[in-house]
Amino acid sequence: TRTLVYPGSDLKSTGEALRELASLENGPDFVFDMAYGSDGRPVRRLRVGTPQLGRQGTPHVWEYGANLIGYTWPADGASTATRVFALGEQGESGQLVAVVEAGGTGRPLTETEISYVHLTDVDLLRSQARSALAAVSAPVVLPELTVRADLEPVLGSYQVGDDALVVIKDVFFPEGTEFGVRITGIEVTPGNDAGEEQVQLTVTPVTGTP
Repeated sequence: TRTLVYPGSDLKSTGEALRELASLENGPDFVFDMAYGSDGRPVRRLRVGTPQLGRQGTPHVWEYGANLIGYTWPADGASTATRVFALGEQGESGQLVAVVEAGGTGRPLTETEISYVHLTDVDLLRSQARSALAAVSAPVVLPELTVRADLEPVLGSYQVGDDALVVIKDVFFPEGTEFGVRITGIEVTPGNDAGEEQVQLTVTPVTGTP
């Protein structure tokens, strides 16, 4: 059981507190949805998944040349680090610090720090440090997929958090490859007389990269 207390005097935003809780190891997912209330006005709804939102298990499948129209695979290594310092509460005897380091990466030592000055629990601070290291120990990869809205899986049958399988065979991967991803963003481009609706999916690799 993890307990975090946010005094009102800290003036911490709810969003920041939720992000801190979600960033703990095995922390929950959360997302804000919009829906129409009984009076017809849009209302916000907070959904929390413990440990995850979305459908796990049998993944949605997108195949290049069929329901997958195009893809990009950007990788950014500028913010990577192999050692993370997590800074906690400043006390009379000094500041609480947790340090974690990734071993066996074969890369030069690079460092970063995160600040949680309200934390007094060293175990929670170490958890934040380990979670941060997992996020920055490898290049950030956020692939984008352009998929057909009218082919299975059709638009509306998937949501943020769902698992998916992407299958690609083209000039870059003549032997063919497939990789598991998790949907983290959905953007829809309305169709017109010239074509069908298209959907831009932002995904996170979950089983490695091609």
